[in-house]
Amino acid sequence: MKRLEKIITLVAAVCFVWILFLALLQVFCRTVLGVGVPWTEEINRLFFVYLVYLGAAVSVIKGEMIAVDTVLQALKGAVRVVAEKVILVFNVLFSAMMLLSGIQMLRTVWPTTFATVPWLSNGFLYIPLVISFAIMLAAFTGKLLAGKR
Repeated sequence: MKRLEKIITLVAAVCFVWILFLALLQVFCRTVLGVGVPWTEEINRLFFVYLVYLGAAVSVIKGEMIAVDTVLQALKGAVRVVAEKVILVFNVLFSAMMLLSGIQMLRTVWPTTFATVPWLSNGFLYIPLVISFAIMLAAFTGKLLAGKR
């Protein structure tokens, strides 16, 4: 998982650099050249979606997802252990549901394209969702089977 985490982090960093570059290009073209470049906004959105979902996968691998655990912190002993297992089971089920839904959406929207980039399928917006939730499903399942939180 450590190697996968590094690869995902690298891809997310590349996405961030592209977001920055395309935003600067868009500003330059509008202010200096007086020409709008409409495709930069859609491609930026695509990179942002990849950045968010890949970042979420890395957070799950590292165990650094934001959680409201006030009730969980108040629990002690066996009750807390059971509650942690129940939460992990729900995480596994939710990740599996999102993975299956992402695959369905990917198939559904694949024939459609971006308005300003007609050669690029809208399905590319759902690829990071599928990848991310597949990784999250594996990570949560591994934690559940290993007895970790």
